[in-house]
Amino acid sequence: MKLRNERELGLSCDPYFIAELNSSHLGKIDLAFEMIEAAKESGVDCVKFQSWSESSLYSKTYYQANPIAKRFVKKFSLSPSELRTLGDFCNDIGISFSSTPYSEEEVDFLVDQHDVPFIKIASMEINNHNYLDYIARKNVPIILSTGMADMEEVDSAVEVIMESGNENIALLHCVSIYPAPEEEINLNNIPTFLDKYPSLVIGYSDHTTGLGAPVSAIALGARIIERHFTLDPTVVGMDNHTRA
Repeated sequence: MKLRNERELGLSCDPYFIAELNSSHLGKIDLAFEMIEAAKESGVDCVKFQSWSESSLYSKTYYQANPIAKRFVKKFSLSPSELRTLGDFCNDIGISFSSTPYSEEEVDFLVDQHDVPFIKIASMEINNHNYLDYIARKNVPIILSTGMADMEEVDSAVEVIMESGNENIALLHCVSIYPAPEEEINLNNIPTFLDKYPSLVIGYSDHTTGLGAPVSAIALGARIIERHFTLDPTVVGMDNHTRA
């Protein structure tokens, strides 16, 4: 697999480390700058944000049933202009920048205006085949999380992407629990994916609080490690306790 910045990923390559900043920046761009600098100092390859907004993340009916959620999402989201500023800062200090989109407009912004090295697709979108097809036809490398999906759903998602002519795909084993107990993470899924999809890069999206799981995942063949990143794990947040 080759990213848009020419970085090659595969079993014969060094692992690729992604620091997932998600909402740990608390919607504060100054804190996001600090986190990027700390991630760069820690040696990761890429920092990844979330491009969601209150209009793209959840439906109107969800907000009607959960009215506080809309205020929360709006407070912790970053605008396109803020993401552009953060991406430019990443380029200036020499670390890759990417983000997870939740709408076609957000995909277009990342691919066409920000030249991100890859598009990360969240687990919640694995059955959204029209959306997968749209992203795949942008002809960019795709990293797809598989949390909560069964093997049939993973197969279908991979098929949709490949039918578009895009075979530049990585699958991330993921357990969508925050934080994830080590006895629940089932790292044996990594060699299962390697056997089933020998042409794809396999990685691991880690939601544990220790280091044993990601280290073991690399030993089992994972070549992408995505791990949540924060400067202060005591701060209350959506997944601030699953961190590096």
